[in-house]
Amino acid sequence: MQAPMQTSEVLDAPSLSHLVKLIVQRSRLVQKESSSAPNEISSARDQTDTVEKKRATTTSPLPPLPIPELRAIINRHLSYLRAFATDQEFQETVRFASDFQTPGSIGRRLYDRLQVMKAANPDTWYHDLYLQNQYLVRNGPLAPYMTFFFTHPVNIGRHSQAERAALIASTVIRYKFCLENGQIQPRLVNEQPQCMDLYKYMFNTVREPTLGVDLMSRYPGNDYFVVLRRGHVYKVEFDSSAQHAQYERLERIFQTILDTRIDEVDWLGVLTTADRISWAKTRHEFMHLSEENASYIRTIEQSAFVVCLDDGSPETPEERGRHFHFLDGSNRWHDKPIEFIIAANGASGVLGDHTGLDAGTVHELNTEIAEAIRRHQDRRTLSNGTSCEVTVHPVRYSAISPGIEARIHETRSIYTAAISSREHRYTTWTGYGSSLMKAYKIPANSAFQLVVQLAGRYYFGQTSPCWETVLQSNFHTGRVEINQVVTAQVAAFVDAAAEAVPLSDCRQLLLEAARAHSSAVLACTRAGGSDRFLSMMREIVEADEQEPELYHDPVYKRARPRKFISNCFTTGMAENGCCLREDDGIWLHFEVEPESVKYSILGPAGDTTRFCDSLARAAEKVWDILQAA
Repeated sequence: MQAPMQTSEVLDAPSLSHLVKLIVQRSRLVQKESSSAPNEISSARDQTDTVEKKRATTTSPLPPLPIPELRAIINRHLSYLRAFATDQEFQETVRFASDFQTPGSIGRRLYDRLQVMKAANPDTWYHDLYLQNQYLVRNGPLAPYMTFFFTHPVNIGRHSQAERAALIASTVIRYKFCLENGQIQPRLVNEQPQCMDLYKYMFNTVREPTLGVDLMSRYPGNDYFVVLRRGHVYKVEFDSSAQHAQYERLERIFQTILDTRIDEVDWLGVLTTADRISWAKTRHEFMHLSEENASYIRTIEQSAFVVCLDDGSPETPEERGRHFHFLDGSNRWHDKPIEFIIAANGASGVLGDHTGLDAGTVHELNTEIAEAIRRHQDRRTLSNGTSCEVTVHPVRYSAISPGIEARIHETRSIYTAAISSREHRYTTWTGYGSSLMKAYKIPANSAFQLVVQLAGRYYFGQTSPCWETVLQSNFHTGRVEINQVVTAQVAAFVDAAAEAVPLSDCRQLLLEAARAHSSAVLACTRAGGSDRFLSMMREIVEADEQEPELYHDPVYKRARPRKFISNCFTTGMAENGCCLREDDGIWLHFEVEPESVKYSILGPAGDTTRFCDSLARAAEKVWDILQAA
């Protein structure tokens, strides 16, 4: 059938007929491509500049994201809440859920309204509603709460700051050119092509603050980027077609900027860390002070991307995490979807805004940058002694008002308080990895998700709600759904493992929990989740309508994703992270290797080491359980 399958999908198939349907579906979606098909972005490009891409094995359009039956959404919703409700509480939760789907109820009307929206605008209804519901209507600060970051591998070559900046910028320019000329093929995940809809937000885009709902504004055709150096802005134009001369010119520009004496930090950019209403008001006031001010904002917002040349030389994983994720707010412009950061020691990373980008959107670009770093040679040895004169172009604004100065100081204080209460931690468990789980025929990612949940029990002192992100980009305009890790089966295992239950009993519960978790994740990838659909239905409640009681269920409220999030997907990068709004929340990402597991953790300052200890304790407990007869 030529249908690629994962072992976990075969093991976790609920029935033979279900498995057969999946095999047939995969066979239709994945068609073998001729090995003679082109596999390069441009055959005319110099080999050292080639950006190689895996081509998707299908040219068929991706299927639209289906809306599950309302009954399926509600059943999944109930499964997400059962572990956090007493029997009496769950009776009320079930009543709320039943009322929601009763014919003629407000819940049923919202569901029907969702179907009408899809029928009226089948291509973009989900993208538009998701973007508004999950991001644009939310007027809290983007940084540090909406940003995510990755650091590039640190063991593959050391460069000067200007050299690394030129290497990254030239790679990004090349990637942008290929993307805009249709030469970037869809990324493959589990042999399935992923939707590229969000790629349109990577370049020449800004999240524009307003007094109402923010706007995602795009300015294609502006072939320049901006450089931030101690908060001061420089404009750098580029020619995408001049690939061979690009690197040396950019290195000279970056070095010139670095050599320019800048005595004082410009803190205007820290205003982009303010809540969106406050920033919208300040931005409006600033732009109306002078045409020079308005031009300054427009130049940044319409740029292709941002390069940040930072002071500071982070060396340890924790130092890199804090530097690239937080810094002090001065040398960033958080309205831009993607910023490339280069520290003084040449370490580099990327900072993204989740509004228009998911982690998978920047995965290929990150990979290209890492590959460029690996194969980099000093281009000056290839230039035959030629050189080019460069001129840097500072972007300036006129004097700002005392009111804006006061807001800068206030915003700095708020941002500093937010990041001071949090810290990054990176640890690798080397006791065992996926090889052991394969020996026991347990899905490895699910097994280590159980390790994380047990660690959470040790850390929090109770079994807490924990959510994880699941990609739905195998559908047209699909984004990220969230899955509740702690189902009734997972909670049963965690509670048993944390208490004096015989190891043999825990082992059976572990197997059942891993199977239940793997099946739930698989269902989410097929649009079988509930959280995003329920959130979007809530979004379309009209002004004269009363929200369904389901949304005000105390169990639903306390199970929301606030304090514990644990994700698992491959990045290939050194460090990464996101920040929860709750000061005592734990955000965690892990990547499973054959003999180890790499954890990235962001949590309360002073407490992440304790969570690492909890992870080690949980991993040892799971080892003991697996060894039980």
